[in-house]
Amino acid sequence: MSVALLGVALGVITVSPALRRTQAFVRGRHGDCPAARHAERQLWAVYLVVAALVYVGFAALREASWLPVEVGGVAAYGLAALLGARRQPRLLVLGWSLHPVWDIVIHANAPFVPDWYRWACLSFDLVAAVWLARLPRD
Repeated sequence: MSVALLGVALGVITVSPALRRTQAFVRGRHGDCPAARHAERQLWAVYLVVAALVYVGFAALREASWLPVEVGGVAAYGLAALLGARRQPRLLVLGWSLHPVWDIVIHANAPFVPDWYRWACLSFDLVAAVWLARLPRD
């Protein structure tokens, strides 16, 4: 099995429980209403920032010269997350949709990111983007 296929499989396997648990947590507290969807978007905004922070961790542990790039990514995805959670939900979808570019293009030759992780993150990101795009607008 190739590293890419293994990564994609891991991404798909991990995104499903994340979607279900986030939705169950939010709906358990708020029911199925606009407040629940807003809370769900807020949690996915936090997850987007965490997805960017993982690369800061990789760089800090293995290749400190990449830290400015990674911190810039956190700032960009953090802005998309903040604006997407508070004002414009489509920006959160855009952030998750663009994160695969970060995974595959920006980090294509980054020696500090495991190959399998790039592919796992790519599949996780795309499924999250589709999920968020399908949430009803309030």
